[in-house]
Amino acid sequence: MNKISIIVPLYNKEKTISRTIKSVINQSSANWELIIVDDGSTDRSYDKIAPYLNNQILYFKKKNSGVSSTRNYGVNLAHYSWILFLDADDVLYPSTIETFCKLISQHNDLKIFIGNFDIKYPDKKVRYTYFNHDTVPQNNFKYLALGQLYCRPGNTVAHKSILLKYPYDERLVRYEDFEPWLRILKDNKVYLSKKVMMSYELDFASGSSNFQFFSKDYLSMLNIEKTTPFWEKVVQYQLYNEGVRSYGVTVMKDGYGDLFNSQVMMAISKLFIFIREVTRYIGRNFIK
Repeated sequence: MNKISIIVPLYNKEKTISRTIKSVINQSSANWELIIVDDGSTDRSYDKIAPYLNNQILYFKKKNSGVSSTRNYGVNLAHYSWILFLDADDVLYPSTIETFCKLISQHNDLKIFIGNFDIKYPDKKVRYTYFNHDTVPQNNFKYLALGQLYCRPGNTVAHKSILLKYPYDERLVRYEDFEPWLRILKDNKVYLSKKVMMSYELDFASGSSNFQFFSKDYLSMLNIEKTTPFWEKVVQYQLYNEGVRSYGVTVMKDGYGDLFNSQVMMAISKLFIFIREVTRYIGRNFIK
């Protein structure tokens, strides 16, 4: 029987952690353990967690070292072979664990399973994509560039062996998910499910981004070469554009020089961003 270790890195989330825990407790399947790794919280987070602790909901506290280190720490604590990361302000939908366990049983040749997710703003909730379908993509980066695939805490389950092979870079504090997951997507087949697995609570997450230290952002580590495949280049250019939006042209130019100087690739990457946003608009407004 497949079971999933849910790993929640925690740092000063007293306002949201109870809601996150309840979303796990309310799963339709009991094939899970919840491991909360406290990265040196200074608020009352533990007081919120304490009433829930038992042999299925476990709590560990360590010295503050950042979310990437905390996720890696949690992987080593996991008792089960399958792992789902979940942020301490997000919510799993009730059938998520049951769905992932079924997919794992049905596709025992794969080690990564990715679902859809909702993005919850203060005044609305939108779907990440309205046009995906159940499939094993032939090109993960094509699906990523077109906004049909996205690996984030809460919508992705991976075998423990994958996460041990591709650990988080512990230097990073922003866009840290991209560093291991782009390597994983480059080397591994994944199963992509259209089912919506969780709600990414952007109202609470909006203040968590760290723009202060460019060197601790994955957007400072982008790389392309002459041999880089087309769709992988598109994704890298899209991330470069995100860096321009976050830090400005000067910072990105200073960091990369002429590495991202192809006007053709820049135009193509922006075109696919536009297509992605148009399809989301159509999905939000015309598809129920």
